[in-house]
Amino acid sequence: MQNERFTPAVTFSSPTLPTIHDALPGPGDGSGPTLSAGLVSFDIPLSLPVARESTPALTLGYSAGAGNGPCGTGWRLALPTIQRRTRLGVPQYNDDDVFVGPDGEPLVP
Repeated sequence: MQNERFTPAVTFSSPTLPTIHDALPGPGDGSGPTLSAGLVSFDIPLSLPVARESTPALTLGYSAGAGNGPCGTGWRLALPTIQRRTRLGVPQYNDDDVFVGPDGEPLVP
C-alpha cells in the first residue's frame, strides 16, 4: 500500500469581488457551501452613512438556491422594517396599535 494523501473531491474558496469598503464575507461568518445540498450562500454588509444619529444594518445576500427577485436571481436585499405588532392579535389600525422595529421590540413604549 502506498502512502497517499487524502484530497477532498470538493473545495471551496471565498468569493472574490471588487472591494466594497472591505465588507466581503470570509470563513467563520456564515458564508460557504451547504454541503448536503451543494449550494453556496453569503452576505455582504453594506456601509451606509449615519442619518439622524443612527445607521441601519443593510445586507446584500446571495443564495444559489434562491429564485428570481428584485435584485436578480439568487440575490436579496434585507431591509429593516417597521410593522404593527401582531403577537397579541390582529391589528385594529387605530391609535391603539403598537409599532415594532426589526428586533420585535416596541418603538415607542
